[in-house]
Amino acid sequence: MLIQIKPNVAVQWFATGDSDFNTVHQLCDWIFPASERVSPDPANPQQHYTAAIIQFQKVIACGQLTAITAGSGRRYLQLSKMAVARPFMYCGYRDMLLRAVIARATQLRAEGILLSARLEAIEFYRSHGFVEFAGTYQHAISGVQYQQMILLIA
Repeated sequence: MLIQIKPNVAVQWFATGDSDFNTVHQLCDWIFPASERVSPDPANPQQHYTAAIIQFQKVIACGQLTAITAGSGRRYLQLSKMAVARPFMYCGYRDMLLRAVIARATQLRAEGILLSARLEAIEFYRSHGFVEFAGTYQHAISGVQYQQMILLIA
């Protein structure tokens, strides 16, 4: 699914099973260090959706949604691997991408979006309606502090 944002800029969605799903992951690789690359586990049967903001046919931002079902049977989407390539930071693409993620979650009838935000990104997510839940935690390998957040979708 391709959504035109402005001239020469579009958000494209890729889902598990799409013929070009693995291709977009390779295109997103230049944004991430090797340890953080977008790569769903093929052994995991969960549905994955990857959003890519494409400008002049180059991926400049991406994020991954993974469908999860809570013990109550409620369906949520876990947002991870959201990033904008360095040359395009602070140009509004992070906001565009998150708005596209929220619209997609609404379209998929998810009850909410869960994410782990770096502490310096909490205000950004709050500005889009996310709230903190649970506590912060420290990533075992990187040592980065994260806060779990949720956006409930009506």
